[in-house]
Amino acid sequence: MKMVNQLTADQENAITDLIRDTLPHGSGIDAKWAITWFNKASLNGVWAVNSFHEMDENGIYAGWTDFSLKINLDTMKITLTGGGKHKDYLFETFDYWFSTVRVKLLRLMGVTPIPSEAANIIFNSLHSWRVEVMSDPRYRGHNQAWMTKISAMTNEISLYVERLKE
Repeated sequence: MKMVNQLTADQENAITDLIRDTLPHGSGIDAKWAITWFNKASLNGVWAVNSFHEMDENGIYAGWTDFSLKINLDTMKITLTGGGKHKDYLFETFDYWFSTVRVKLLRLMGVTPIPSEAANIIFNSLHSWRVEVMSDPRYRGHNQAWMTKISAMTNEISLYVERLKE
């Protein structure tokens, strides 16, 4: 799914600034970020490259492990390459970071964000309520058409939320 065909120079600069200013730094991510656009003509995204500062068992710095983060603006997903034995830690760190800047990135690209959080809240509330009502013996057999409609709505919202995660 392609978000935007082409960005203006101002949009690209604003996106680069946002990424550079908000990417995690510290806790081992100690080098300077190098940020470049890839497939700029078709707007695929940004590469962010850095190194993780390794420590030995005595807490002394013992070298560097390079990694790169691909920020795909077409799919709004991230991919981590490298990172060695710290790859899981790094991915969790960047996944959290990306969740905090995703809406800002979409707005800078001129895209109205889809309220997936709202859809999740609605789904979870409806699902919990449906389970509670269906398990209550006082409601068993009463207004089956109404319960069927609530079940259908819950399933529809569930499918919508799953599509948002793709």
